[in-house]
Amino acid sequence: MSEGNVPNMGTEPCGAVKAEVPKYKTVFQEFIDGINMRMQAGFEEYGDTSFDRPMIELVREIKEELFDICGWSVILFEKLKRLEEKIGEVKE
Repeated sequence: MSEGNVPNMGTEPCGAVKAEVPKYKTVFQEFIDGINMRMQAGFEEYGDTSFDRPMIELVREIKEELFDICGWSVILFEKLKRLEEKIGEVKE
């Protein structure tokens, strides 16, 4: 059986395999497309100079980005908490 296929469960002629694309492949492609857009924007602004930066600068950049992600996560957490409360109110 090839990747992305599921066995016949009685809905197709005997021996047929129904092709399905797993959701993760769609989501992953969106993720890759987002990375590609960011890399292209960086290239347009800086060219390939990022590849020549010293390793310690890259480590510092990643640390700063992680702090940003954590900070944005706190904000998103609060928004999700409020949304969850509103959904709970609607259900009641």
